[in-house]
Amino acid sequence: MKKLLLIPALLLSFTATADVNDDCKDISGLAKNVMKTRQTGTSLSAMLTAIKPFNADQNLFKLANGLILDAFEYPLAAKDESREKVINKFENKWHLFCVKTRS
Repeated sequence: MKKLLLIPALLLSFTATADVNDDCKDISGLAKNVMKTRQTGTSLSAMLTAIKPFNADQNLFKLANGLILDAFEYPLAAKDESREKVINKFENKWHLFCVKTRS
């Protein structure tokens, strides 16, 4: 349950800035924590429920929802080493996507 609480905490700390690099670091950090939570075996339902309080900010809600749905396209890794690779790949994927779309 502690991992699940990280998602709303990160959403609260996310602020849009004029600095693309800072925004992309925030987005990739959120992606990393979403995938960490996914890799603990947390259910899709529980993760989507955790972001419901952020429904008022549609941009933030859509971002978190998209990250969660994308994370569930990846299987659970059986070993810690594999888990870290999946988490890093997901984080880097979203950082790269952010930089490409915001530049």
